[in-house]
Amino acid sequence: NDRTTAFTNWWSLLPAAHTTDANPTFLVVRRELFFRSTPDVDIVVRFALLSASLGYARKVGPLAVGCITRLASPDKALQFLEDFTETERTYAETHPKFRQDSKRWWSLAIRTQCVAGRSVAAFELLKRASERGIPIRTFAYRFLYGLLKNRGDDARAAEVKALYGADDLTTAETSLSAGDQKKLPPISGQRPIEANLSIAMQHLARDVKGVDQARASDL
Repeated sequence: NDRTTAFTNWWSLLPAAHTTDANPTFLVVRRELFFRSTPDVDIVVRFALLSASLGYARKVGPLAVGCITRLASPDKALQFLEDFTETERTYAETHPKFRQDSKRWWSLAIRTQCVAGRSVAAFELLKRASERGIPIRTFAYRFLYGLLKNRGDDARAAEVKALYGADDLTTAETSLSAGDQKKLPPISGQRPIEANLSIAMQHLARDVKGVDQARASDL
């Protein structure tokens, strides 16, 4: 639509990361896209892909991947993840100092689907990552494995264990000590956007039976 096109034309004027010494945070844009109202998924997709094509995947990925995975259909979320990964790879190949972070994005998407209760969608993401040779963080495996076991989906849980490639895979809850069960702080306008997102994901994760707390290190 006209709004999406206008935003795309404006954001495409952003200088590529390798051409500037600036270290933009995109704070105002991210606040408008993600926190002012219900996010417009189509605009967020354009924002993320354009940013990645200009070398800013690591700036926008934590918010964009989580948002699109949570709000879009599983098929659309998968397509975005494929496109985002490929766009980031293309830029990294041309500009070697910018490394690709596929492991981070796919692990985050899997965890987001788990938090949303979409265990089958998370499982399909894991299988697709395996087909593409993309490694997944151990916690994402544990998160999904625990959710599937809790739901009695033993067949898919067994496949997750097989993809993990070791017999010592445990559910996420068994990897957390009692000391991890501290009271979570509230969302606050005084905190950075990333901090609030991490807190929100941890609150959501505690609502998923069998999973106590999402790891916040790469949210």
